[in-house]
Amino acid sequence: MVKFYINGVNVGNGTTNGLGVAYYTYKVVSAGNFDYVAVFDGSADYNGNTSNLAVASFSKLGTVLNVTNVSGKKGGNVNLSASLKDENGNLLAGKFVKFYVNGVYYGSGTTDASGVARVSYSLGVVGSFTYYAVFDGETNYMQVTSSNASVSVGKGDLSVVVVDVSGKFNISVVLNATVKNQEGDPVSGVLVKFYINGVNVGNGTTNALGVAYYNYKIVNIGSFNYYAVVNTNYDYTGNISNIANCLFIRLNTTVIINIVANTSVIYKGGKVTFIISVTNFGLNNASNVIVHNILNSKWILNGFYISKGHFNFNNGIWNVGNLTVRESALLFINVSVNKGGLFYDFAYISISEFNKGLNYSYFKVLVKNSTSNNNSNKSIDSKGTNHYLNINISKMKNTGVPFLPIFLLLFSCFAIFRGTKRN
Repeated sequence: MVKFYINGVNVGNGTTNGLGVAYYTYKVVSAGNFDYVAVFDGSADYNGNTSNLAVASFSKLGTVLNVTNVSGKKGGNVNLSASLKDENGNLLAGKFVKFYVNGVYYGSGTTDASGVARVSYSLGVVGSFTYYAVFDGETNYMQVTSSNASVSVGKGDLSVVVVDVSGKFNISVVLNATVKNQEGDPVSGVLVKFYINGVNVGNGTTNALGVAYYNYKIVNIGSFNYYAVVNTNYDYTGNISNIANCLFIRLNTTVIINIVANTSVIYKGGKVTFIISVTNFGLNNASNVIVHNILNSKWILNGFYISKGHFNFNNGIWNVGNLTVRESALLFINVSVNKGGLFYDFAYISISEFNKGLNYSYFKVLVKNSTSNNNSNKSIDSKGTNHYLNINISKMKNTGVPFLPIFLLLFSCFAIFRGTKRN
């Protein structure tokens, strides 16, 4: 029996045949050059002996690395994979494999029991790319680089979701839509168009959470269909959201307008001061209150004063603005006339909400033909005219900034609110 030693280690034994040759089949476990001897320990008939020192040269095994084509949609992920075998077709586990996309190192993985290494690749850009894998080799296996495979990235799919909204007339509500890709991840930077009853009312762009907003000012009341649309672009295929409901209601309020004057009879050339008040007696705020004041064209403006808003004497429009609950606003207009007759001051209001109050009021003044410039303080209550005050404001400027004694303003407000009628 002959013993075989590699680097001093007995790796196996063999018995000589008729030709005096002993064999042992040795499975190479490491590549490289090793000392190799055979030993005969001797027998009853022969003395033992050790062979000469030989060299056992074991080369590295060749390897084969294969990659496959992959495809997916923007925003998704795919596995780049590579299968590693030796030259004999044996699967190689536990080997480190590197992956390159378009020639740039992307990541690495270790082969599993099936000889396959994987790395997850995020599909961030639409287009076609190439990738390959590299096994750098090790003690017993040779280095190998795979051939190229393709990565095809198509447009992503989007879902668009809207929810029901409700609001009140002339007040803004926030329309919003949430946009996600096919993986359920939010998508930012996407233009979203909002539609109410088929009309595009505005657009918004999704934020980092995939939500787009648009502040919509309610201009109609009722129940409307509401949806959002994302158009197809380079990165994503467009889509239409579900249909949600918009319920828009009108607030009720009670705004009352009233006109009084300091006198109802003057002589030609005399002066009269009209006092127009608007008061919100409702339970809700009134918005965009506008008074349309209609004076006979013969009146000559001497001056005016407003407690709130802006007044244009040329067209008679007094833009009051908003009135909170129980809030009032006053307009004083001082005019004169050089022609006799019966003259009116008529005014009506418009507001955004439904007004259950009195929308109009008027006051008439009798102008007598006389050379006298003395104003009469006699009061005439004619056919449903509103209450009036026997007061006099004599010094007003056309700038709208009058000389207005504080007691007069307080007295006027008190009389208007209490509905005082003086004869």
